[in-house]
Amino acid sequence: MLYSFRWFGHNDPSKLDQIRQIGVEGIVSSLAQIKYGEKWSVFEIKKRKKFIESFKINNNKNLTWSVVESLPV
Repeated sequence: MLYSFRWFGHNDPSKLDQIRQIGVEGIVSSLAQIKYGEKWSVFEIKKRKKFIESFKINNNKNLTWSVVESLPV
């Protein structure tokens, strides 16, 4: 099981730099800034993934975007 934490994006009062300190390895997040019905571009997906993975956690590992949520289908 991967210990994960919900992050609501850049406007979330909990910053990834703080979240990484509680021992999580994965981040649960979405691209909520994209309106329902609009396609998520590969660029936006990669940008979010790269940002999340730029944060180091213990053992010199990086956070991962482990769960994509609120994906309208």
